[in-house]
Amino acid sequence: MEELEQKLGLDEEKKQSMWREELGLVLDREYYPVAFNSDAYLRDFYAQIDDPAMRIIHMFMPLIVAKLPKGGRMCDFGAGPTN
Repeated sequence: MEELEQKLGLDEEKKQSMWREELGLVLDREYYPVAFNSDAYLRDFYAQIDDPAMRIIHMFMPLIVAKLPKGGRMCDFGAGPTN
């Protein structure tokens, strides 16, 4: 399959587009390991953040993290996807 994808010039974004838009497939969890591209998902998610609450979280999150002691931990709920 990988060889065929290379011959057709299919990168991850093209495959995602083809599955979603051109073929109209809804993929279930069986296909998740091969069909979900977390990098493409994150690029799309962070491309434009319209929600004012999310903008505030994303503005203050780096400041909060900077105040943590070195090696400190933080648990974030609701500020977007995690890769």
